[in-house]
Amino acid sequence: MNVKMSRHCAEKVAAGVFNSRDLHEAYNNPDTVYPSLKYPTQEKRIGNGLCLCVDKRTGVVVTVFVHKVETALRSDQTDRDAVAWANRQPKH
Repeated sequence: MNVKMSRHCAEKVAAGVFNSRDLHEAYNNPDTVYPSLKYPTQEKRIGNGLCLCVDKRTGVVVTVFVHKVETALRSDQTDRDAVAWANRQPKH
């Protein structure tokens, strides 16, 4: 089954940040699926070390990231929750 991806997600795959095969496997055969707490219309699909945020209404993968790996706040992450998280992190 072909996986529909948002432009953001497709750009990450095209840039080689994530492997397309791993993403498809996580989408079609996830180890774990649970509802998103922040976005009620989304679910998280975990597999192959990836976490896919999927729109439950359309099946589109909105974004993908490495499961259980926290990264520094990016300049485009300006929402309240992201900023609050960054403010709680130890300063190096």
